[in-house]
Amino acid sequence: MENGHRAQGIKRRHSGEQTGRKDPSRRHSTVLGGGEGAPVGTYRAHQVHSGTDEVIVDDGDVVPTMRKSKRYSESYFRALYSTEPDFHRLGLKYPDFRAMLRDGAYLDFTNPVAVMQLTRTLLQEDFGLQINLPPDRLCPPVPNRHNYILWLKDLLDSTSSTYSEQYELERRVTGLDVGTGASLIYPLLGCIQRPAWRFFATDIDAKSLASARTNARGNKLESRIHVVDRTVLDPLIPLDDLRVDTIDFTMTNPPFLRLGHGDVRPCSTEVTAAA
Repeated sequence: MENGHRAQGIKRRHSGEQTGRKDPSRRHSTVLGGGEGAPVGTYRAHQVHSGTDEVIVDDGDVVPTMRKSKRYSESYFRALYSTEPDFHRLGLKYPDFRAMLRDGAYLDFTNPVAVMQLTRTLLQEDFGLQINLPPDRLCPPVPNRHNYILWLKDLLDSTSSTYSEQYELERRVTGLDVGTGASLIYPLLGCIQRPAWRFFATDIDAKSLASARTNARGNKLESRIHVVDRTVLDPLIPLDDLRVDTIDFTMTNPPFLRLGHGDVRPCSTEVTAAA
């Protein structure tokens, strides 16, 4: 495909190859941590407005739900990106994104600034998230990262206490994201979609840690996402240091590109395997 293209789509190398799933009972048992083919559902759902209000209280903890007492449904999240985003419509709604479009409809995927703005716009439009993305850290392609969360939800639902393979709304889940990156993308997406989820998010890079904490605070999720400093000599799964006996899952999408003198490749459509 050409670099600048019509507003109806995102290049697959940016969004992650998406596999429509028509059978909701189908489950996936592949180990987390790689592959562009994590499933995207094909269900349709009415889209509600983005944002969160803290209105549900669970065992004394405040759990965010969607603004105006509305909650994004599971079917809403599974429908996301089953059709490609309309760049023209997004440009009309978000001036910063419109400034990146040529003729109000075309996005240059070779321009890291444009791709970074696309990421911000999709997170705000589809999840009610506003995030900080340092220009010298990796930029996550949103549909691809969302695929991973859908996949993870299916895996966890397959281990429900009732063995029904159904989502249990009140089930407490704690996850560990090793090498969370500056965007904090996986904990943010996970907590928005599952109100009873909590995350530990680790990293060894000071700038990424600072940005991740900013993103947790900026989305009022710091009570559910604990960003933890680590070093290269520390254990990857530090249960004792985290003062927990168990966690429900561990995920990682580690940094993989380092160019000379410690520089990390900036956001671009070629960088899709680390956040």
